[in-house]
Amino acid sequence: LPHLPAYTPALEAIDTVNVVTNSFDAEQGFAGGVAVNVQLKSGTNEIHGSAFEFHNSNATKARPFFLPSTEGKPKNILNQYGGTFGGPLVANKLFYFLSYDGTRNRQFASRLETVPTPAIRAGDLSESPTPVYHPPTRAVHGSGRTAFPGNRIPASRLEPIVTQKLLPLLPQPTFSGLTANLFAGGPYLLDVDKADMKLNWNPSSRLSLFGRGGLINHRVFSSSILGELIGISVSTVAGTAGPMYGNTGNMAVGATYVLTPTFILDGNFGYTAYDANSIEPGLGKNIGTEVLGIPGTNGTRFFESGWPRFVVTNYASMGAANNTTRPFFNRDPRYQYVGNANWTRGNHSLRFGFDLSRQQLNHTQAEFVGATHGPAGGFSFTGGPTTIRNGPSSNQFNTFGTFLLGLPTTTGRTLQVPEEYNIRAWQDSLYVRDQWQATRRLTLSLGLRWEYFPVPRRVERGLENYNPLTNKVEVCGVGAVPLDCGIHASKRMFGPRFGVAWRATDTMVVRAGYGITNDPYSLAR
Repeated sequence: LPHLPAYTPALEAIDTVNVVTNSFDAEQGFAGGVAVNVQLKSGTNEIHGSAFEFHNSNATKARPFFLPSTEGKPKNILNQYGGTFGGPLVANKLFYFLSYDGTRNRQFASRLETVPTPAIRAGDLSESPTPVYHPPTRAVHGSGRTAFPGNRIPASRLEPIVTQKLLPLLPQPTFSGLTANLFAGGPYLLDVDKADMKLNWNPSSRLSLFGRGGLINHRVFSSSILGELIGISVSTVAGTAGPMYGNTGNMAVGATYVLTPTFILDGNFGYTAYDANSIEPGLGKNIGTEVLGIPGTNGTRFFESGWPRFVVTNYASMGAANNTTRPFFNRDPRYQYVGNANWTRGNHSLRFGFDLSRQQLNHTQAEFVGATHGPAGGFSFTGGPTTIRNGPSSNQFNTFGTFLLGLPTTTGRTLQVPEEYNIRAWQDSLYVRDQWQATRRLTLSLGLRWEYFPVPRRVERGLENYNPLTNKVEVCGVGAVPLDCGIHASKRMFGPRFGVAWRATDTMVVRAGYGITNDPYSLAR
């Protein structure tokens, strides 16, 4: 994604970082706010190396203020270690550079959540300051309802799936009180390994070549707050319970050739393969249909298995608490082709070239804005069914009463078709720039960049587009619908670039610049 780097090399492997936040050179593009170039170290005729270890543990930590008094300082150990090594394979001709960086983080993570007390679980809602009403009584729209006597729900009215299959798995409170009464803790781990390699070869005085490759492997695991009933992660960093894992590969090859002393060619090809996966406990078994016996939950595909979600307002969510974004299986390769030429003539340095990028997204991830529940399905419970129209507002007794009665106010399941979504998108650009040394004290940079973002497509056809005139979803590239859905992608995205550097005195330089840049967000987003 334009705002998210897929590959970050190890810190010790980085030689230089160049950050431009305004007045881009015409060679730089596909960026709306900042262009960042990172260059890795190279080997030399001498052998060089480095090693490092960073350690942080409980000895440097204070005890968290809100931790229960019975608990000691929670475990939090971080180790980051690695090193580099580089030198010659053939003196003055062939050089190598190697780098490794490892991160290990082990924590006892914890958080406070709200679970119902034993009395509330049994249907005794007598602590409620307002009545808890019996939904079926009187009008459907909520007026004229009668309250449960003493705010106690009879055992015969309790929903059997809730009382017999869900509540026995829900942990009991660890503190007294109605809110923040559960202290949940468990292990959190983070493992990251980064390895980079670079080769530089100078076969002649005119030609230099380089090749580099890198791999990042990551694994994250966090326990859940509700044990077998899952719920959210005990770690606020992980975001979801269970394992997340994947790897990112990155490689590039490039060459520079001196055609004449005043004309130089250079180019490179880059490839990044981003792979990330996240699963939740229980995945692989249709718990909703086979264990709980709730029809309509789960599905026939692997990512539709596992726990449904149960969201009771004011309480910790049960089941797959993050199932609107989990599980996911993402494979996102990207290819980039760059070619440049530099021609020096008198006091002009003319540079021109192209930059082409192809992005692929391949996602099994039933994640949609506005979706209430994920591929395994889910149920939301609010206080509406146990309140009365124009009566007191609902509270946590009303919401849990709705749950005990088995009356969800919202149900849903996200259905992703096909099993894997894919996107193919191009980003194309051409540029030309003249750096003119007008005088000994004045340098002008005049450039023009052209960028083109074609309409993305699927593998075998175009995208989908809702046509409000016909009230139909058109599948682009099928039938009479054009492959680009009839969407016009501008071919007039020209970005002029102008820069000036004036040496006013030997100790003061004034610089100014102007340019138009295009934010690279396309329909692939």
